[in-house]
Amino acid sequence: MSEISKPPPCGVFIAEDHAIAQAGVEFLLRRVQGVEIVGRAQDGEEALQRVAEEEPDILLLDLMLPKKSGLLVLEALGRRQTRPRVLVMSGNASGIDFKRAAELGAEGLISKEDEAEEVIAAIHALRDGGTYRSPVVRALLEPLGETGSGLGEGESLTAREREILALVAEGYSNAKIGSTLGISVKTAKKQRWQCQARAVDDQKVAGPWGKAEGTVYNAKPGPAKLSIAPAQPKAGDEMKCEIATASADPDGDNIRYDFYWYKDGMKQKLNTSTSAVAGSKVKRRDIWRCEAVPRDGVAEGPRARSADVVVR
Repeated sequence: MSEISKPPPCGVFIAEDHAIAQAGVEFLLRRVQGVEIVGRAQDGEEALQRVAEEEPDILLLDLMLPKKSGLLVLEALGRRQTRPRVLVMSGNASGIDFKRAAELGAEGLISKEDEAEEVIAAIHALRDGGTYRSPVVRALLEPLGETGSGLGEGESLTAREREILALVAEGYSNAKIGSTLGISVKTAKKQRWQCQARAVDDQKVAGPWGKAEGTVYNAKPGPAKLSIAPAQPKAGDEMKCEIATASADPDGDNIRYDFYWYKDGMKQKLNTSTSAVAGSKVKRRDIWRCEAVPRDGVAEGPRARSADVVVR
């Protein structure tokens, strides 16, 4: 019985001048089955030379490269008879830069502000012959009159987009979408998904394309109410900022609080993740209050404030 041969790995070349960013991308790509890193370059001129030698399937390209920018690399690749599919990744690029990269033939566009899993999703899309626009890039392209969807006529949504759009249609919250699909709540939020369809009659005559959009919005956490315990502290007592009424999140997201302490009206330099003040800081006749800001990982709710307490 003959063995079934495995498809060759998808070769990815990384053109990135920041060592930390390059190492982070390599760490992510090693988690992707069927992907092999075939080379690296730290400037545009080296990238063009090495890509010609290595002939990768995908070039992961930073736009802000020294010697020759990513846009110039794209222009040069466009003059070649064959070139890899290009995934542009940049942290400082504007919407205009991303739009220009797409015009020069980049099949994928992601921002360094995106979730790490967007890199993996983009690699999958390009490896399968598709295109990819990350949530942050879509938001940058939208004011320029671009849909940012990366969908041309007849192109389909990615599998992930179809899953999220289906759950949006069923009324799932951001948190439930995240838990159902195994993605972070932040990834499920602030994303616009677009699908296209057209009718075909029994004579195989197609009608005009129609579009439908679904938008997942993030709702801000609600207000909270605070109190200080003990209510009548004495010098040397540890004080705690207690959540008398918790902030409610309409999306069902988990809430954390940043705490801020004020003594005699002056903000104190304390760790915002802790709700307590050590007794060594509590002196007689001090006037203390605490404030807290609820956060759900993307948005913050209104700042809550306790009543003042006077240390006896």
